[in-house]
Amino acid sequence: MVTALGVRVGTCFLYVPHTTAAILINEHADRNVASDAEGALDRIVPMAGRIRHSEGNSDAHVKTMLVGVSQFVFVRKGSWRWALAGNFLRGVRRAARTPRVREGAA
Repeated sequence: MVTALGVRVGTCFLYVPHTTAAILINEHADRNVASDAEGALDRIVPMAGRIRHSEGNSDAHVKTMLVGVSQFVFVRKGSWRWALAGNFLRGVRRAARTPRVREGAA
C-alpha cells in the first residue's frame, strides 16, 4: 500500500486482524531471533498452562495480548522495510494458516 499510494516518507500502521496472531518487529540478521522470541513466549505462557479458556489455542490468545496486533513503522524511500534488518510475523497459535497483515499509510 505504501508503494501504491506513492508515499516516500511518513509512517505506516501495520495491523493483523486476528486474535491469535501478533506483530513483532525485531532485529533479524540472526534467524534465531524469531525462534528465541517464540521460545520465550512459550516459557511465559506454556501451551499446557493453567488457562480457563480451553479452545485448544488458549495460549495463543494470551501471547497475542502480550505482543500486540499492531505496530507503527517509519516509511523512508518509499518503503517501511528499509530500517529493519528483518521482520517477522508470527501466528502465535500452532496452525497451518498464515495471518494476513493489513497496512495503512499516513
